[in-house]
Amino acid sequence: MGFLIIAFLVLSLLFAKYMENLIYKNSADELIAYGEQMIDDLNYSIENDSYVFNSYKMVLAGQKIEYSIFNGNRKIIYPTGGRIILKDEEWNNIRNGNIQIVYQDYKRFGHGVTFVLLPIFQNGEFIGGILLSSPISGLREMISEVNQYLFYTVIIALIVSLLLSWVLSTFHVKRIKRLREATSQVAEGNYNVKVKSSNFDEIGELAEDFNQMVDRLKTQMEEIEI
Repeated sequence: MGFLIIAFLVLSLLFAKYMENLIYKNSADELIAYGEQMIDDLNYSIENDSYVFNSYKMVLAGQKIEYSIFNGNRKIIYPTGGRIILKDEEWNNIRNGNIQIVYQDYKRFGHGVTFVLLPIFQNGEFIGGILLSSPISGLREMISEVNQYLFYTVIIALIVSLLLSWVLSTFHVKRIKRLREATSQVAEGNYNVKVKSSNFDEIGELAEDFNQMVDRLKTQMEEIEI
């Protein structure tokens, strides 16, 4: 029973970690989808990039998603000036055409965020990219809520398993006790005793064997008396 409880707790922790990773992944996938759509709109827009920028700003602001557009020299061209802060590995990845995903970052933005970097190419040449970020606080609240439900589920499952174990244990103890009492009666010479048998577990099969043994003993005793 102890092993089952430990195994159940380990599986619960693994499931909680899986759900946490899934929530972060879904958030990153959403950011990537917005970024890819934005790049498509920029490619189709004709000298009207500001309209695209402002349109997405209004849409994404309602979901607490922020974004920046930067050029091939790491200079932010929208919405403010300055330079984008990226590690060399991240910069090299997007220059090579790879999407960069950071699920948790607490240092570069003044608060915890999940962010993605998408490269922008023009005629096969890297000209910059888009950074989209969303705060981790909302994700942490969601993960905390999932973990809370999981905790309650684990507690309920443990209580149910303990109750079930107690019921089964009591049931089997009573069956073994009846078998022991029947054995004592046979030892005292009572060969008419019978124990309820079944074939769904070892105790039931043992009871069946016991009944057959008593029948044989009774037959032998009757033959001796004759």
